[in-house]
Amino acid sequence: MNLNIATLSGQLNDGLRQYVEQRLRAGPLRFEHGIARAAASFSDLSGPYGAEQQCLLVLSLARSGEVSIERRGPRARLALGRVVETAIRKLRRRFKANGMER
Repeated sequence: MNLNIATLSGQLNDGLRQYVEQRLRAGPLRFEHGIARAAASFSDLSGPYGAEQQCLLVLSLARSGEVSIERRGPRARLALGRVVETAIRKLRRRFKANGMER
């Protein structure tokens, strides 16, 4: 499985990159058997003030299309946490419906 992490501002520090990888591997990537590719991107919706961050997670599924989740938060880590929680719920439903549940 391929994991891609990006930001629209081009500034993603190593600490945030490691945190993203850790959260994804502990969360939606537990369903790795059904995920071909994962891409997470961040954008600052407030300009230079940084009061609202957006996280977009796109999971390309091995057999059944794509799951896309976007959430916002005051910081990138909070937005990511919201995305991860939603992704887990969506993947459970999708895999259960397709008979891929572990």
